[in-house]
Amino acid sequence: MRDFFRPSSWWLKAWGWSFLVFGLIALVVVGQVVWSVSIPLREAWSMAARDWLPWAVVSPLLFRLVSRLPLERSRWRLALPVHLLCGIVVVGLYTWWGEIVLPPPHPTHAAHATHAADDETGRPGARPNHRPWMFAILFFRVPIYLAVISVAHALFFYRRSLDREHSLSQANLAALRMQLQPHFLFNSLNAIAALVHLDPDAADEMLVALSSLLRLSLETSGEQLLPLSREVEFVRRYLSIEHIRFGDRLCFAFEIAPDTQAALVPAFLLQPLVENSVRHGLEPHGGPGVVKINAHRDGANLRLSVSDNGIGIPAHQPLREGIGLSNTRARLRVLFAGDARLELQDGEGLTVNITLPFRTSPA
Repeated sequence: MRDFFRPSSWWLKAWGWSFLVFGLIALVVVGQVVWSVSIPLREAWSMAARDWLPWAVVSPLLFRLVSRLPLERSRWRLALPVHLLCGIVVVGLYTWWGEIVLPPPHPTHAAHATHAADDETGRPGARPNHRPWMFAILFFRVPIYLAVISVAHALFFYRRSLDREHSLSQANLAALRMQLQPHFLFNSLNAIAALVHLDPDAADEMLVALSSLLRLSLETSGEQLLPLSREVEFVRRYLSIEHIRFGDRLCFAFEIAPDTQAALVPAFLLQPLVENSVRHGLEPHGGPGVVKINAHRDGANLRLSVSDNGIGIPAHQPLREGIGLSNTRARLRVLFAGDARLELQDGEGLTVNITLPFRTSPA
């Protein structure tokens, strides 16, 4: 309860928006009344204050109540009585404000009509009822209260839906990344196992390099996006491991534009693509091979490419995307929706082109 009443920037913003919305409504009502009924402007503003000022004050409280205790299936037994009681209190206070504190003025033309009735009939004219409490409560105050509560519920459920979508996206990304890391580790350990008996010194060197690479991976395990410079460093260490295994058969080159170093990219984005180039492009090729990693900025986009001079896509065979490509496509779709794309270009080897929105972390 202490947090409910604690002053904060939320309350200032909420009351600011509330007074703005209901102030605009009051302005429209005043304009219509002055134009159509021709009553004095001061009297019109007094009527607007009586009718709309209480809602501007109480609406943020109703929004906070809905955020704490919404009318939903799991809590309706508690929420419904609370909201009914709240509605009675709010409408009661509104009636006290509008009928006692700031009662409606008696129109002068109504008074003249009353005196005219006295004069013509000789009997006191029936004084008009200027306070139709039940009518005002049923057809004005209760509907406005229900409208405010309905808007509060709509915004509450919309925001919760967005939060759930975000949480689901984060969970999907985490699952996709956890799928990549064991895959990469399994392949690296297989390569080390193949060298243990053929070249123990090389296997030992690969283990040390793999240890350093895994340490770097753990340092970024909680991040979905990281600067391109860190992703490139991770790929350099991975290629150094593969270079131990392939020796002079494997060369690699980085062409990273300086203005792209701080660009944010998905963690573990380039490594599976480089691994595909080495294992499915260069290794079956048998001869010397080159892997190139390129990054440059193109207006509002970042363009990345991983290319090799291996066997490319075999002719007359359908392309079957493995874990690396399919996983990368899925992560780009979740992180960037339709703003990122991955394309394959077959030629002298295979090139994977990725286009992302160019973003950097705030300073």
